[in-house]
Amino acid sequence: MLKNITLLVSVITLILSSLTGTSRAQVAVIPNVQWTEIPGRGRTIAGPGAVESRGQLYVFVRGTDDGVFFNVMKTDGRWSTWQEVPGDLRTTDEPAATSYADWVYLFIRDRNGSIYTNLMSPSGQWQGWKEILDSRRALSGPAALTYGRDVLVFVRGQTNGILLNTLSRGVSWTGWRELPGRGRTLAAPAVAQLDGSVYVFVRGTDDGIFTNVLEKDRWSDAWRELPGGGRTLSSPAAVRMGNELHVFIRSDDNSILVNTRWAGDRWTGWSELPGQGRTLSTPAVVALDNQVYVFVRGTDDGIFMQLWRPSKGPIVEQGINPRITAAPASVRFAGRVYVFAKGDDNGIYFNIMDRSGQWRGWQEVPGKGRTVSEPAATEFNGRLYVFVRGTDDSIYMNIGTAGGDWTGWREVPGKGRTLSGPSVIQLGDQLYVFVRGTDDRLFVNVMNVNGSWRGWQVAPGQGQM
Repeated sequence: MLKNITLLVSVITLILSSLTGTSRAQVAVIPNVQWTEIPGRGRTIAGPGAVESRGQLYVFVRGTDDGVFFNVMKTDGRWSTWQEVPGDLRTTDEPAATSYADWVYLFIRDRNGSIYTNLMSPSGQWQGWKEILDSRRALSGPAALTYGRDVLVFVRGQTNGILLNTLSRGVSWTGWRELPGRGRTLAAPAVAQLDGSVYVFVRGTDDGIFTNVLEKDRWSDAWRELPGGGRTLSSPAAVRMGNELHVFIRSDDNSILVNTRWAGDRWTGWSELPGQGRTLSTPAVVALDNQVYVFVRGTDDGIFMQLWRPSKGPIVEQGINPRITAAPASVRFAGRVYVFAKGDDNGIYFNIMDRSGQWRGWQEVPGKGRTVSEPAATEFNGRLYVFVRGTDDSIYMNIGTAGGDWTGWREVPGKGRTLSGPSVIQLGDQLYVFVRGTDDRLFVNVMNVNGSWRGWQVAPGQGQM
């Protein structure tokens, strides 16, 4: 898997490449660090798939018999063991997975070209394989992303176009349609979300890496190539961490390269990951605890992992150091501690302490919300809920995931008003939000597990304070 190549040899190789006029992207050389094999001696003949759910990492692979296998890294960092996904289905490509409402949604392409899905419940029970109708148009494995209350699935179609099917609110599929721009690909797409926009990345017919963006419910009219001149022999992989977007590829010499998008649509260009690792397939990437877990198929078909952090650019806005002007709220979520507070500019800020006890630094809750009182926060149904009193005395909420995505601020249904910060607690499969009304009575609103609200009601006893 790993080659002990010295830094000097790597530099000479790059110099010779530039002198011979190769079209390969110029990459930065980084000193050697260790790749580690995932325990269990699993073997694969395709790239892995990976997803984070409830603070655990799930890695899926195509076995040497075309079966679908998975291994789980628990919140304590220990791995379970490789086991086959029940159902005896076979695949010819890399799997894809996403987390939706605390469930793991797994997608594969079978030997006939159909796309199947299997769901793992929060208790670890698989629900069985189901075919996505009208999916025998796929020429590659799928890519999947949870986007709000929907699951987006992308494939390479029969004409090498990029197709999208949406599982609306986790219930029904909308049907396959081609993305605008007449983009063409020779491999499976990759997808990631940043600031409410969906970024799709593909390997072009010239082996370049291209992207299309869904922004404000509208796709770009044209595909554009990522800066840096990178070339790949496989599908790309993409992940968001903080306010940055990282795209990983297998280069034409089987090395693993990364290109990072910073704020302002600035890209760093392609650089090689530390460790001189080599892969024969598409990488898989997951962001967790302020670092990226990179998974690859080794040259011996083993499954290897590296913990990677960007070498340039902040993960959060390091200049933010808010002056706290109201009582903070804290909650344990996905194995980490989240602290929320009101700043002196009425912004809503948060800080995260990870499992090692390290703090990430203050950053603003996405959505530019404002409050004049202390916030409230809780975990519910695998999501992080934050409630505040707005500057208009309405009650607003923002919902976050373990991966760092936020819905943005929206008003709690019922048109309630309050003169103080709210309070929130989970009881059973319901979420209770309490506020002081403008008449100094206590009001409560209840959210059911399906996301519906009952509306504001006076608490028993007339709620008199």
